[in-house]
Amino acid sequence: MKNIEPYNNTNLYAEIKHLIEEARKQVVRSVNSAMVFTYWEIGKRIVEEEQKGEDRAEYGTYLLRNLSEELTREFGKGFNERCLRRMRQFYLLFPIRSALRTELSWTHYRLLFNIEKEEVRNYYLTESIVIEQITRFFIGVGQGIFIRSTAATNNYRSRQTILH
Repeated sequence: MKNIEPYNNTNLYAEIKHLIEEARKQVVRSVNSAMVFTYWEIGKRIVEEEQKGEDRAEYGTYLLRNLSEELTREFGKGFNERCLRRMRQFYLLFPIRSALRTELSWTHYRLLFNIEKEEVRNYYLTESIVIEQITRFFIGVGQGIFIRSTAATNNYRSRQTILH
């Protein structure tokens, strides 16, 4: 029987490994982007149905309850009333679809919901795109403390400023 020598080309392996990892990251980004746009569209349709062209909704509670029951029955969890309210809030806070940032996931947007002042929310939205590690940036947001971390491109000195 002929002995098969183990393949030992670490450069090729590293290149292929990198390709696979990048493809997986792209899949995650695509799924996140699709979720964000879908939830925005759901929120838009809920607002439009509730308002029927009026400034304020009259029957939103019943609409969300009934819609939630039907969607949950069809698609499972993720469409309860609370989730649908978040989708509605998403559309109301970010009414321009083309302004949505594909770099942000649904989780990032949900954290931005906690920021009441629009100018502060927009600041963090913009800053989150600038920094390399978006998730770390949002850690303090859910707790009501906003931490801005910036790092220079070539050196990793960082400073933190707590904003309210």
